[in-house]
Amino acid sequence: MVNGREKIVVVEADATSRDLLLAALESAGYEVLAFATAREGLEAARQPGTDLLVLDAAVATQPYLLGENFTVADLNVAAVISRAIDMELAPWPHLKSWLVRCLDRPAARAALKLKTDSDNATPADVTRRIARINRL
Repeated sequence: MVNGREKIVVVEADATSRDLLLAALESAGYEVLAFATAREGLEAARQPGTDLLVLDAAVATQPYLLGENFTVADLNVAAVISRAIDMELAPWPHLKSWLVRCLDRPAARAALKLKTDSDNATPADVTRRIARINRL
């Protein structure tokens, strides 16, 4: 909470969409931190007091972001949130359940296994070189 207002992080690459979200959320009384990249948004989301209220509400009454079916929206958002492994999601129980549902899908489990197998087979110096190139 900032100045008595809930804080929400918005990540949207499209400037027009980001500005519309920003205006709508600010007019609803939220303190909004808007970013164009997932990396910037994740860093902000890790900060104390950042609220994932919008996502939690989006999955409170339906299994996935856009309804009954898993879509590319779930894939993209779950990919970003799952990278914030150290983030405590207990304050957002619907979001936590949704992420478990997304990551428990057979395709997600298979993808995670491929990633783990690939990571285990990749020499450490190659991993460091890739991280340096990607500035991780």
